[in-house]
Parts: sequence; C-alpha cells; structure tokens
Amino acid sequence: TGASLGVFTTTQDGPTSLTFGPAGDLYVANSSAISGDVVVRYDGQTGGSLGTFAGAGAFLEIPQGLNFGPGGDLYLVDQFPNRVVRFDGQTGAFLGTFDANDVAGSPIDLGFGPDGSYYVLYQTGNLFANANAVTQNDTATGDLINTPVSNLQSPQYLLVTPEPGTLAVLLLGAGAILRRRRQG
Repeated sequence: TGASLGVFTTTQDGPTSLTFGPAGDLYVANSSAISGDVVVRYDGQTGGSLGTFAGAGAFLEIPQGLNFGPGGDLYLVDQFPNRVVRFDGQTGAFLGTFDANDVAGSPIDLGFGPDGSYYVLYQTGNLFANANAVTQNDTATGDLINTPVSNLQSPQYLLVTPEPGTLAVLLLGAGAILRRRRQG
C-alpha cells in the first residue's frame, strides 16, 4: 500500500550509500570529518547498530557505492582516490584495492553482473558532460574488461539488472532512469 513503516534506524552524520548483506544486515557507507570514512553495520531486523564493520585503518576518503560480490566479499568505491576497495564479507578485514581503469572521472557506484564481473559508474567533474561512463571489470584482478556504456549525462546510481545484458542508470537532474544494453 506504500504506507510508512516508520524510521528503521538512524545513521551516523554522513551516509552516502547502503546495501543489505547476504545474512540480511544493513551496511551503510559513511563519509564524515566527525565520525570518519567507514562502513557501519546495522541489524537487519531491529536496525540496532552493530558498529563499524570496515574501513577503519583502510584510509578511505569518500566511500560511495557498495555491494557484496559473488564470493561474499564487500566491494566499495572510494571516490577521490579513484579506486575500488575490497573487504572480507564476514570480518570486514581490508583485502586490498583496485585502481581506477584509466577512466576520466571518479567512481561513484558499482554493481555485479550475472557473469560475476563488477561494473563501476564513473562521473566526471562536470555532471552534465557526456564523458561519464560505466566500466566492466574482472572481480579477481580489477582489470578493465570493457566500457559497455559511455556518454551519460549526469549519472548518479547504477543497477545491474537481472535481465541479461542490461544496466539501469539513474540520471540526476534529467528525472530519468535509463536502461542500456551492455555491449561486449
């Protein structure tokens, strides 16, 4: 019916993205000078804080989109150092980083395809320039596989759809959600 169920939980002072984990807990990327650049975990049933899950000591700068990969690890885009960071999905231990793949702009969101590769949405400094793109990357190495979508104007969020070969990108300001066929 769309009726409000009330506030599920309150977050720290700089939430940027969220996802539910394999066990049903809520994970929130947080970017704040006060509480730090970390991932905080909340109980998926009660909304109670379970504390910092990842990021402390990983030197995150502006964590953005986050998602669990096919192997259960947590992947997060760290916007201004232009990298994807991987954490153990059970413990939150830092597992390493993948540098951006020679793409102009900063990574802002990511998702996983049915083939197991991950897709990263990049945004240039000019939201309205048609230089924004989505890259497809190897989950094990971070290597660029291809750039299936480019020339996006003002992208904000990425969703890799269950429909084979399709991506959805929310365009900020245009009031549109694009469905784009992946190429490659």
